[in-house]
Amino acid sequence: MEQLVYSCVEQEFPIHLVLPAFPFKSPNRVHKVLGSLPDMGEELALARLEGLCAQIDEVYLGTTLSIISDGLVYSDLLKVSEEDVWNYGAELRHLAAKKFPRISFTRLSKLVSKECPEPQSLETYLANASWYRNELVKNNLPKDFDVKQELKQINTLMTYRGYIKFLATDLKHEQSRQGKSKSQVKKMNEKVAKRMIERGAAFALAAQKAFPTSIRISIHRSESRYKLPISLFSGGESYTTPWHCVCALELDGSWRYANKHVFAGDPEYDLMYQNDRPSYYRRRSELYSWGGYEVDMTPIYPCGILVSPGKSNVNRSMDNIDMMKVRGLSEYNSPIVLRGFENTTELSLFQSKAREMGSVMPWKFGEVLVVKDAGNENGGLNNVLSAEPMPMHFDGLFKTELMKDESGEERFVPRPPKFQWFTVATPAPQSCGLTLIASSRILLSLLPKPYTSEQLQELTWTVSTTAFNNSKISKLPLIETHPSLGSPCLRYHEPWPVTRTKFDATDVHIDDMSREESKILTNTIDRLLYDRRVCYYHEWVEGDLILSDNINMMHTRTGFIPGAPRELWRIHID
Repeated sequence: MEQLVYSCVEQEFPIHLVLPAFPFKSPNRVHKVLGSLPDMGEELALARLEGLCAQIDEVYLGTTLSIISDGLVYSDLLKVSEEDVWNYGAELRHLAAKKFPRISFTRLSKLVSKECPEPQSLETYLANASWYRNELVKNNLPKDFDVKQELKQINTLMTYRGYIKFLATDLKHEQSRQGKSKSQVKKMNEKVAKRMIERGAAFALAAQKAFPTSIRISIHRSESRYKLPISLFSGGESYTTPWHCVCALELDGSWRYANKHVFAGDPEYDLMYQNDRPSYYRRRSELYSWGGYEVDMTPIYPCGILVSPGKSNVNRSMDNIDMMKVRGLSEYNSPIVLRGFENTTELSLFQSKAREMGSVMPWKFGEVLVVKDAGNENGGLNNVLSAEPMPMHFDGLFKTELMKDESGEERFVPRPPKFQWFTVATPAPQSCGLTLIASSRILLSLLPKPYTSEQLQELTWTVSTTAFNNSKISKLPLIETHPSLGSPCLRYHEPWPVTRTKFDATDVHIDDMSREESKILTNTIDRLLYDRRVCYYHEWVEGDLILSDNINMMHTRTGFIPGAPRELWRIHID
């Protein structure tokens, strides 16, 4: 595996990842899945894979991923129609073309032969499906292949046990199993699982032949040095796949994954539709209902909600936004991106909507900060009014008050606002000047060993900069408790040395740690803050509004072309 990566880099070839996956939805559509077509689960999984490619791209440009559907390899064994396999794959291709530019799909025909044309219609696909499957097995399964011997290998045994587990539910309603005893069904499933092992071995060898210089990734636990195992979903069910479950959105933005019957019978969850198809479940909350004004709400990966006026609304003015509902949603699941509303650059209306949420915390020059490139004139705001990238931070770190601590000692403490309210007057040129918003909740859930959220709650840090009147703030808690939710929130400023800015540098040190220990921890936090599983990368579209919780979330900006007419307006709300 490492040698393949070294070879690509040495020859300056782009990194190409190959993933055999996304076969078809489980045939058990009574208890396990919502239907035969992709839903929110697949979209979240593809977003995860796109994010993986994007992160590699940041250090080595040109990373792409090819997904090879193994649907036809197993569909006859699981009694799934070949038409269902085609339709599932066709919808995934449409989704990738629309949202995930680094991901492409390869059909089984390309594994049979490079010269074999890829079917362009359902009719051609159905006419050749059995031939594709038979040719792949015939040309790639070793003649001396023995399933019993293969099951002595730990990786094969793990795969086999996984098959047995899924077959018990996937084929629960299959007709030939009805009326059979548990032991009879078990033997039938074991037979199917062994045939799947055989076909899987042929499929794996065919994929290796077709993509000999590509990096093979796997969505299953594996100890193989030839595969890189990854999870499609974050969290406790890390190796769950979207074709074996449904997903449910919790109010805090986290996702749960389980069989359909778990949520279908729970009155706390509503079934949500996308494109007139059932897509996911959502925990009920009054925050999603805006009275008589219809809005469409779509989850954002990895955090946040996109809110747009419903199709039936003729009046799309920003004045219709229920700001208290938006405020409530943003506390749980920031950022709230409002798109499709009108009058978003009407200054007085923008200000009045801010005041509907609470007290405005003014800047020294007024309520609204106009953020745009001012060249070297930073207005006392360090690199905020520039085209430079900025460090990850929370707003208001250097807005301080002199307070006495528990020992009676006076020191400066931050008095940051609770919310940030943005509108875009002029978006940046494409793919630059992005606003990045990172979730404390997700970051703390992904801390690598030996770090834990509990450990970080015991730590404090010190920040200093020559900006803001030579500001230095000591003994800041690294984790604070959210005032409304009681959840732990990261409070932090990314170290920003002189090598990264023409303005004032910012030094950050974890208290009671050596320089080396502090740097290891801050580097770990920095990597997670930009991780695509943690951080939402927002490219501004004309008319966009964003409300973000400044306590739960960290944020920054990517650089943009100096002098470009990128202009945002920002209000702080307490």
